[in-house]
Amino acid sequence: MSIRSRTDSTPYDAELYAAVHLGTPGDIDFYVRACAGTDPILELGCGVGRITTPLRDAGHEVIGIDIDASAVTKARQQGLDCRVADMREFKVRRRFARILLPYNSLYCLLCDDDLVKCFICARQHLASGGLIIFDAYAGDALGHEDGLPYLTGEMQQSPIDAISFKAQHWDVYEESRWDPVAQRVDAIYTHVSQTSGETIEATIAHRYLTSHQLPEILERAGLSIISLHGNFDSQPFNPESELLVVRAGRWR
Repeated sequence: MSIRSRTDSTPYDAELYAAVHLGTPGDIDFYVRACAGTDPILELGCGVGRITTPLRDAGHEVIGIDIDASAVTKARQQGLDCRVADMREFKVRRRFARILLPYNSLYCLLCDDDLVKCFICARQHLASGGLIIFDAYAGDALGHEDGLPYLTGEMQQSPIDAISFKAQHWDVYEESRWDPVAQRVDAIYTHVSQTSGETIEATIAHRYLTSHQLPEILERAGLSIISLHGNFDSQPFNPESELLVVRAGRWR
């Protein structure tokens, strides 16, 4: 997943991102199961290869793409077939049985038009009978408690993790800015070295979706929902579900 800094000009260091953001519990096993018996596989927003690696290790023919060249370099150093490309307009001379967008990657596209471009491009690379599979946190339950917004403006910075990175120990803090009207969350991460005091800041900008918005966006791209679940164990989605886990396929 391509992540930009607070100024939207300097990439979030790919290894630092991978050290902090470890995915949603259960997602690796889910994608390995979802791809069982199928090939080839394409992962959009592959980063340094957190999902691509276990798929490769399970014997799959898998290609990853990411807009962050440094992330792709790290993935290639692990022997992965990863390429630098924008998920809105990539070209791979293959058709794929599975196209994956794990761990909120779709939310890095901040408007409907970009989402549709991504899904159209994915559909064009989908083999007959193939599936596009993605997961993201669900927006349905955000924004209201007893009918009133429960989160607005800026949240206080809070410690969330301690990590090792480049032979140093770092404390990681998060502060979120939320705009419920725009469905926009900017999560600002501050990484502070316990050794040198160096500080690295980066922001992950998300435009989240609700389950009600997905069908229209997918339809614009010539796709429809095959299944919608609220977790990785096929629990039916409901308004209180924390996750959107979606399988989509062509309708045209």
